[in-house]
Amino acid sequence: MKKIHIHFSKIAHRYRDLRTTDLEPILFIKKKLQKHPKIAAADIGCGAGRYDLKLFQYLGKKLFLNCCDANLVMLKQLKEFLEKNKIKNFKTIKTLANKIPLKNDS
Repeated sequence: MKKIHIHFSKIAHRYRDLRTTDLEPILFIKKKLQKHPKIAAADIGCGAGRYDLKLFQYLGKKLFLNCCDANLVMLKQLKEFLEKNKIKNFKTIKTLANKIPLKNDS
């Protein structure tokens, strides 16, 4: 686990450029949630935020996103990336996927 953490810490600053972002899941989420006036969601394993930006672009200001990742360097990249794109309605949470500090059914 430590090797993985070190690896992602090293590539965090360029992670969004290394991966391809598939719009299909974003469009599926948009379709399923389009009638909801407000959306509170979590992205578990959010990384540097490449999908989070797309979620905000397609769901707009009605979305509040809890961005969860075990890697603090990735979360820092995500925060800078979203703020650079003028997105404020999110919170970063450093956590392991099996220990997420959110209420059940929230």
